[in-house]
Amino acid sequence: MEPRKTICFLIFAVGKANGGHYRSLRTIAETFTDEYNVFIINLGYTHSPIISESSVTNHFIYFNGLNTVKPVKQISKILDKGPVDILHSFDYQSLLIGKFLSNKYSIPLIFTKCGGPNPKGYYPWNPIISLFSKEDYIYFKNSIKYKNSVVRLISNRAVEFETSFEKILDLKGNYKIRENIVFLRICRISRFYLKSIIQSINLVNHLNEKNHNVKLLIVGNIQDQEIFEEIRELQNKNSNITIITEDVFTLNAKEIIEIADFVIGTGRGFMEASSKSKVMLCPSKAGSFPVLVTKKNFNKAFDKNFSERVEFTTNDQRKSLEEIQFLLNNGLALKEEKEKSYNRYLEYFSMFKGKIKYKQLYSEASFTPIKKSDILMHWGFVIKNNLGTWYRALKSAIHG
Repeated sequence: MEPRKTICFLIFAVGKANGGHYRSLRTIAETFTDEYNVFIINLGYTHSPIISESSVTNHFIYFNGLNTVKPVKQISKILDKGPVDILHSFDYQSLLIGKFLSNKYSIPLIFTKCGGPNPKGYYPWNPIISLFSKEDYIYFKNSIKYKNSVVRLISNRAVEFETSFEKILDLKGNYKIRENIVFLRICRISRFYLKSIIQSINLVNHLNEKNHNVKLLIVGNIQDQEIFEEIRELQNKNSNITIITEDVFTLNAKEIIEIADFVIGTGRGFMEASSKSKVMLCPSKAGSFPVLVTKKNFNKAFDKNFSERVEFTTNDQRKSLEEIQFLLNNGLALKEEKEKSYNRYLEYFSMFKGKIKYKQLYSEASFTPIKKSDILMHWGFVIKNNLGTWYRALKSAIHG
C-alpha cells in the first residue's frame, strides 16, 4: 500500500483575512484529509478566522515581508518532525517562504494564483503553477518566462455546504423581507467592489421601475467608510435596497445564500451560489448593470473568473435585462434556470472533479532548485508590495 503523502499548505494573511482564497485553500485542504496528511501554515500579520476554524491542523507564524529568517526556522521545526512531500502556496507572499523551504528540504513547490488580473511587469517565477481562471492560464502558458514551468488550470474549488436557516429567519425578521424576489450581492464594502455594488443597485432600481417586486441585499464587512457612506446614500433612495454589515451575517455569509433567488457573484462566491441552484449574474467591466450568466455567455464570464473584468457589450446588458424580466414573469423558466446553474456547478466548480486534478498534479510534482537570484527578486517584490501595510500599521500605532 502506497504511504500517505504529507502536504504543507502556505498562505499569507492581513486584515480580516476572510476573502475567497482563504476559503478555497481550506476547502482543498479539508477535501484531502481522507487520503493525505495535511496541515496549513498561516503566515502574515493575522491568523485568518477561516483558517483557524478549519478541521485541518494549522499554525500561525508572524511574517511581515522582511523577517524571512525566523519564519523559515519556525516552519523548519514543524517539517523536521516528519517528511513533507509537497509545499503548496496560495499567494506570492507565502510563496517566498515556500522557496526557502523548498530549496532547504528538496520538496516540490506548487504555487496557486487565486484569480485577479494578469500580472503587469515583474511577477515571481515558480516551477509548478496552478490557476483558478482561464485568463491566467492563457497568460502563463504563453509567457516565455514560464515556458519551463508546469502550468495547470484547476478552477474546481467549491463544495456543497449547509445553510443557516436560523440566520435567514433573523434576516427576514430584522429587515422585513416578505414576498419579495431577492437579489443578493456578497462582497467586502470597498472601492474594489464599488462598481459591482452600484451595478446591482441599478439593476434593482430598474426592475422596481418596471413594477417587479424585487429586493437587493448587500452583505459584507465595511473596509472603506467613505465607500459605505456613498452606497448608503443610494440605499436611502430605494427602500428595496438593504445593506447588511453585522458580523453574524458577513462571516460565512454563504450560509445565507438560500435567502436569494438571484445572486450577483464573482470568483468563488459565484461558484458557491451556483451550488445552491441560484440564478447567477456577473458584474460587467463597462455599463450600468450586471449580466445574467447563461449557456450563451458562460465561457466569456468563466474565462475571467466571473470578475469585474468581464467585458459584456451594451447589447449583452440589454438582452440580460429582457431575460431577467422574462424569468421574473415565468416561474417555470425560473425553475429551469436554477437547475442549469446547479449543473454548471457540478461540471466546472465542484471539488469532486478538482480533487482528481490536484491528485494528478501532486503525483507528478518533482523538486526543481530555485536560483538565489530569483528568490532575491521575489523578496524585493514582496517588500515593495507590502509598503502600504507597513504604513497603515505605523499610522495606527502612532494614533493609538
